[in-house]
Amino acid sequence: MLLVDGCFMLELFLRFSMADLRLQDDPVFNTTWMVLTLRRDLALLQNQIPFFVLEWLFKLTVKPSAIGQSLPSLPELAFNFFKQALYIDKETLDISRRTVPHLLGLIHNSYLPSSSRPNPRGRGGWEFIHCSSVLHDNGIEFERDATNNPFDLKFEKGVFKIPPLRIHDSTVSLFQNLIAYEQRFHGSQQYITSYFLLMDRLIDTPSDVELLVQRRILENDFGGWEDVSAFFNIFGLAIRLPAEMVWLDLAC
Repeated sequence: MLLVDGCFMLELFLRFSMADLRLQDDPVFNTTWMVLTLRRDLALLQNQIPFFVLEWLFKLTVKPSAIGQSLPSLPELAFNFFKQALYIDKETLDISRRTVPHLLGLIHNSYLPSSSRPNPRGRGGWEFIHCSSVLHDNGIEFERDATNNPFDLKFEKGVFKIPPLRIHDSTVSLFQNLIAYEQRFHGSQQYITSYFLLMDRLIDTPSDVELLVQRRILENDFGGWEDVSAFFNIFGLAIRLPAEMVWLDLAC
């Protein structure tokens, strides 16, 4: 079954990136919701296949001469399949600096900030972070940052610079699985977990959501402001607090 699933994934990634390989009556690409569903299912933590299995199948079965065009690497093909759902502006993926355990790990790697990252620190003081509306009333400004990574935060001269984050049913599922992956395998330096815990502190009420939407930091395709604030509040309660918080230096 592992081999069958792996071959299906390879064919899916190749046909997604190379439209001329698709069949005229292709049941995947001729069904509008199918690719969205497959992206969601392939990113579930319980559905992961070791990436070395996919690499082995890729080298064994895929020949550039048979395709008749230059062939991207497997990580590049996989990233291209998921890229639209990640809301990342990266055109290429730097795959040289991190190992890839599976597809969810590849997605996780693509979200990690490439610039200098804040040093993780103990979680003392976490409970004293106020919500965004209270911070704003006390002179802290919030700005949309132009970086291409939604989790690359900055705090400079009283201004909290936060890249845009789209809240949508598909992204909610993806973030839940990325956090589950971090909490199970990553120990400290849980960047995405720390980010969502920070956002849970910044978003306490619908008025906090309204402020961040007005600042174009949150792009809300999820529901009303009450729905978004409830999502972050419930999500925050379900996350185990890491021993070290990555973004705590920015917020305290």
